[in-house]
Amino acid sequence: MECRPTEDAVEGPYYRPHAPERTDLYPRGSTGPVLWFSGTVSDTRCRPIPRAEVEVWHADSQGRYDNDDPSAPPPPSYFRCRGRMTTDSRGRFELRTELPDNYPVAGRSWVRVKHLHFKLFAPGYRPLTTQIFLLPDDHTASDRLYDPRLAVLLRRAPRQESREDAWSASFDFVLEPASSAACAPP
Repeated sequence: MECRPTEDAVEGPYYRPHAPERTDLYPRGSTGPVLWFSGTVSDTRCRPIPRAEVEVWHADSQGRYDNDDPSAPPPPSYFRCRGRMTTDSRGRFELRTELPDNYPVAGRSWVRVKHLHFKLFAPGYRPLTTQIFLLPDDHTASDRLYDPRLAVLLRRAPRQESREDAWSASFDFVLEPASSAACAPP
């Protein structure tokens, strides 16, 4: 059996290294919709990759990143809608965050589809930087970075802390071996 590697996508201008290790990225004081996002990380032979590092960042429910104003950068310890986590022994992860909103691209005449950015790392595998697009969304035809192979459908979330504006989505990431030797069976 073979699994197709996940497509790379642009990192974008808002990436910041050293996000804290956490699975709850929902911003304190926010009233935006909750998003439960889950996924798996496996190799091209469809085997789970335990202890893979998953880094996530995205805009908030107002379409803003914590560092989208270059004239007022956030303090080094301030991370909003950002975090990192590791997969469990079966290559799974789950996070709770705020559903991101669309935002116009500065200086351009187009709007981004709602999305989450991901970086994934595991020893013996090529690092992956990608985006997962959240559908439905009215801007799929005009967002120049939209890739339908990286799109998932939002579903109403069944479990909530008495909120009706909660969603869930999931995606299964596939990492490529760093070399053909890394792909050889043990």
